[in-house]
Amino acid sequence: MVAAHVNTGRVAVVIDGEHVCWATSVEADPGTGEVVERAVAGDMFMLKQLGGVRHEPIRLSCGPEIASSLFAWMQQMISGVQQPKNGRLIAVDTTGSVVDQFNFGNALITGLTLPALDASSDQAGQFVIELSPERATLAPPQGSYQFVSRPVADWLVSNFRLTIAGLDCTNVAQIDALPISVQMVQQPVGTQPVPKVVSHLEIPDLNASLPPALDFAEWHENFVNYGATQLVKHGQLDYLAPTLQPLFSVTFDQLGIYKLTRSYDASAQERLRFRASMYCGRLQLSPGIVGQPSSTSQPAVTSAPPLSRVFLQDQAAAAPPAASRVSTFTRVPSEGLERDVPADKAEAELIQRGFAPPYVPVKPKLDD
Repeated sequence: MVAAHVNTGRVAVVIDGEHVCWATSVEADPGTGEVVERAVAGDMFMLKQLGGVRHEPIRLSCGPEIASSLFAWMQQMISGVQQPKNGRLIAVDTTGSVVDQFNFGNALITGLTLPALDASSDQAGQFVIELSPERATLAPPQGSYQFVSRPVADWLVSNFRLTIAGLDCTNVAQIDALPISVQMVQQPVGTQPVPKVVSHLEIPDLNASLPPALDFAEWHENFVNYGATQLVKHGQLDYLAPTLQPLFSVTFDQLGIYKLTRSYDASAQERLRFRASMYCGRLQLSPGIVGQPSSTSQPAVTSAPPLSRVFLQDQAAAAPPAASRVSTFTRVPSEGLERDVPADKAEAELIQRGFAPPYVPVKPKLDD
């Protein structure tokens, strides 16, 4: 038998009889005994024995070549309506022969992590999925397994597009990973074991790094320092293919900025950097190229050199002009603050207008 941790070769993930993806890395546990200790009268040694068995979550990583049913299951996990499923993990060697098989039952997706994004990186993007089964067993490896996945465009963590209502996110350079998790609770009745049930969804913060930006500074000033908490926003994060088509998207509702960190480095090319931390009340996962049923015709994805800085591409033709952007927050009444300022001049403008130390805040006028 192959060890439960498999990170070489290929591992097929089969859910309810359907091949849903090839995993690049898998951690699976067929069962962990819970050791209990009991004192014995007249003996200095503790009596140890197994008190029960638990199944640790299955953790697997995979690229964008996933079945639409797996993407739909991920969507259901976020919306809170998922149903438990049965599955198998089938490890194969280079000839397609099965070398290990792991069966599990009544599993729920309890974790989904979307990778950190970095405009200067050439790293491939991957989903990290956590499955929590109620039962799991090893099966003897036998036979062979072959499956040809539907080709999908390359997924690089440098290819992304963030949009937030009323804000210019063109120069966002980095976004932290988004670990989404489901919290489970177990309420035993008497001495009989009962299955765990879903309690709530843990939604991560949206953390973005960018050059100095007046609109982010204004939003933080009004939202945090003056308590204008009604100025929550709506946003969307598109994970892009090299062709700039969305692989899939995450939409954010009830975004509220609660922290805007300024980093100063005199030796760096960009001396002043912002890191905006925003809480999110709700989010939703939407399909693009990834998540579409195989029966649905997809446009051909041609090979193209990776775009290392998609967020800097000129999309003026597709985007509305700056003057038409709708801002839901109140502008600080200071001369010159309402005009757009190029990123390379934003630092001096911020200091001049009071949004970098030292500053003198001006309380905004909020609508009744």
